Amino acid sequence: MIGTTFRDTIRKKTNTTTSTLPDADLVLLANVEKDDLAELITNEVGEDFFMVAWKRDLVAGQREYTLPNQIMLHLKRVNVMIDGAVWNDPLRELDVNQVREPLVTEENVQSAFMTKKPAFDLLDRGIRILSEQPIIDVLEGINIDAMIYPADITAASLALSTDLSIPVSSIDTSMPRATHKVWALKTSIAYKESRPKKITLTEEEKNIEFYIARMLNNLRGRNLDRSYTPQAPVDTGMNY
Repeated sequence: MIGTTFRDTIRKKTNTTTSTLPDADLVLLANVEKDDLAELITNEVGEDFFMVAWKRDLVAGQREYTLPNQIMLHLKRVNVMIDGAVWNDPLRELDVNQVREPLVTEENVQSAFMTKKPAFDLLDRGIRILSEQPIIDVLEGINIDAMIYPADITAASLALSTDLSIPVSSIDTSMPRATHKVWALKTSIAYKESRPKKITLTEEEKNIEFYIARMLNNLRGRNLDRSYTPQAPVDTGMNY
């Protein structure tokens, strides 16, 4: 659905207007239901359903890389192609307190990781890649996977003819089109059940579990290897 259709569908099902169900209240209800649906999909379809793949270049001599906040908060896996030819296994996250040698200089890092598998260390706003091998220039030599639930819709979203299945940015996910009917139904139900005097549900709303089961079956047929692959700009340390 596009934003206006989603809005109008909910208002029709609830028999409301902009006065009785303002956009701000509609959005509040819809975003709560969105998060519940996203969690259900993650649990029932696959934990990687809302995965975002963030790629950027390895830069010779550079071990520290800033990340967008969204990726930083929901980071799941880090892969690098240190030699420029073969992807390493997902890097383990290192607790630098367990390393005796201070990782201050390039020589320190290479010495500390001699004969060890590469690892990464979380920084305030990014990661540091640690390995015996020096870092060389590798086009898209970093791949970071993060599980990011769909972004909240806004009142402005409801006025647009943009499909709600289109992510708002390259590092966000969205609710797939197969969820939109269920999403609208659940929002309508939430509104009716929030009234001081509950409003009778329609037959369609009473059968919400049927529509949820059908939605999940449709989503299980989706190719989970599809992911968003944003192109990050060259890191200057000031990007994010």
